[in-house]
Amino acid sequence: MKIAVISDCHDNISRIKQVLEIVKNEKIDVIISCGDLGNPSTIDEIINNFEGKFYTCLGNADIGLDNINNKNVKVFPKIGLIKLEGKNIYFVHKKEDIYLNLNEFKNADIIFYGHDHKPWIETIKIKNLKLKNIYIANPGNVAGLIYPPTFAIYNLENNKLKLIKL
Repeated sequence: MKIAVISDCHDNISRIKQVLEIVKNEKIDVIISCGDLGNPSTIDEIINNFEGKFYTCLGNADIGLDNINNKNVKVFPKIGLIKLEGKNIYFVHKKEDIYLNLNEFKNADIIFYGHDHKPWIETIKIKNLKLKNIYIANPGNVAGLIYPPTFAIYNLENNKLKLIKL
């Protein structure tokens, strides 16, 4: 199974449409957002053009997204967690929320974050919590602010993350 990971769309509908076209071509059934989608019309664009499951955590630029009522959408206030194919996938908006809540991530296989718009991946091991090595990854930003527009596709079968440039 492959999932798309987006962040920091900031109401850029034309770039969201690009992402959704790639998602369709890649036959992706799940999209995770690390926040800063923008306003409800942005999430409506995704809901109306994507039939799979959509998960998001709220970012500092999200307005009115905490009351979305759709069976395929789950909005997490701060820390998102889904389990797919035996993997615990966490997502937050700000990287510092990971380090401020380390105990919550002790069973993580991968953690995604956004906010700073810079695509990044690292492996960490935190000895005092006896965690296994886990990936922490930022898919960049769909809006193309500060850095070029990107998102990621995560393949759960081979644990590979691929950055997609828009």
